[in-house]
Amino acid sequence: MTMPAPEANTLACYPVYWTPGGATDPVLDWFNKYLVTDITDDGRIAGSSGAGSALSQQTVTHYDYLGGGAWHYDENYLSDPKTRTWSMWRGYGTVKTTVGQATSDPSGPPTVTQTQYLRGMDGDTLPGGGKRSVSVTDSLGEAVADSSALPSFTRESLTYLDGTVITDTINDPWISAANATNTNGTQAFYTGTGTTRTRTWIAATNSWRTTRTITTFGNYGLATQVEDDGDIADPSQATCARTTYDQNTTAFLINYVSQVQTTSGTCATPAGSATIVSDTRSYFDHQPFGAAPTVGDVTQTDTIDSWPTGGAEHFLSPATRTDFDNYGRAVSATDALGLTTTTAFTPATGGPLTQVATTTPQVSGTDTTKFTSTRYLDPITGATTGEVDNSGLRTDATYDALGRLTGVWPPGHNKSTNAPAKTTYTYTVSNTQPSVVATNTLLSNSHYATSYALIDGLGRTLQTQAPTSYAQGGRGVYQGSWTGPPV
Repeated sequence: MTMPAPEANTLACYPVYWTPGGATDPVLDWFNKYLVTDITDDGRIAGSSGAGSALSQQTVTHYDYLGGGAWHYDENYLSDPKTRTWSMWRGYGTVKTTVGQATSDPSGPPTVTQTQYLRGMDGDTLPGGGKRSVSVTDSLGEAVADSSALPSFTRESLTYLDGTVITDTINDPWISAANATNTNGTQAFYTGTGTTRTRTWIAATNSWRTTRTITTFGNYGLATQVEDDGDIADPSQATCARTTYDQNTTAFLINYVSQVQTTSGTCATPAGSATIVSDTRSYFDHQPFGAAPTVGDVTQTDTIDSWPTGGAEHFLSPATRTDFDNYGRAVSATDALGLTTTTAFTPATGGPLTQVATTTPQVSGTDTTKFTSTRYLDPITGATTGEVDNSGLRTDATYDALGRLTGVWPPGHNKSTNAPAKTTYTYTVSNTQPSVVATNTLLSNSHYATSYALIDGLGRTLQTQAPTSYAQGGRGVYQGSWTGPPV
């Protein structure tokens, strides 16, 4: 087989310089890249014999790779320039994914999506020092440059039903100005999705409905405003969320949201009494509003209270106040009415944690009574082994060595006096038959009623079985909706 020129290669095999055994100089050779074409989700039940063999339906995902692959020139500047070639895999531009089987899937027709990607091939090196010019065109005929900063960016996703497109989502990329350049000329950028448009086919009107989201980015690639236009045919659906940040660059605290203001209308419409929807301000580390965070704990929030026509915005301040311990755990939370809920951790410092006690605000302005609920934790797993509610009623729980719940003693069933558990759980695990979780519920006659959940190897509940309330007995059986009709 005659191989293509490395710079024009679109095959799944690729060129690499390597040194075979006994050779002294590297030679150019070709190696194959293996592609995943099918993935089968198998609960390890469908192929077994005996009980449960018909319960678990396999799910097959098939991939079709459309067009040729892309190989970028090797940009590893630590390697010998003489052995660098077009060996950097950049993938296929379009991949069609089919989930389900066309003729034997009881869940219905397959789901087909086709995704178009950017691969970062624009500006790729060509022989002689030239640069490649590459753009990508979507289904609407709109082209964008296949920028080197955007490999694997999803440009478009199409969803099909019976071979017809029913949903189309197109993403327009955003790239910042270069924020770093090394001595080799390689540059670093912030990237994101600037605009997302989704077209949905409405069969009732025989037309497309288009929704759109436009995101504006600021420094460090953080979104500063998001315009959600909803259905672009109805301008009244548009809203704009504006976000500001408090940043401490010395401590690398960058993405701490200081204020989120939402207004009706597009982002071209300024915030005002007629457009305001919501507004929340955050204070960090017990400092004034707008001060850069030192730790990053949100210790106070304000929410908009009113905005009179012709007047200034008025905030409910504080709407919440929160105190934290040295581990960043909230130990005190106060609402807009000044009512405080406290949380105590045992031990307060160090560990492992064994107890968490939460105390409510006092009952009223004249009744200073407070209520405390307590959770008791296993010091190794962190599982809740006991809980006392605000009324002083206790619930206990036990677990097996795998952390699975094995018994529950609610109020009225005292575990400390060896009373029987109200509910117990047993687990049977199988590699070829359904695994079973048996739930035993204590009855008034001191016997247990048992219900079962049959579970496949992927953790999906295939079937549940429980005793009926009929005097003659019997069992109610419900089969999971993805395995076939209820029985």
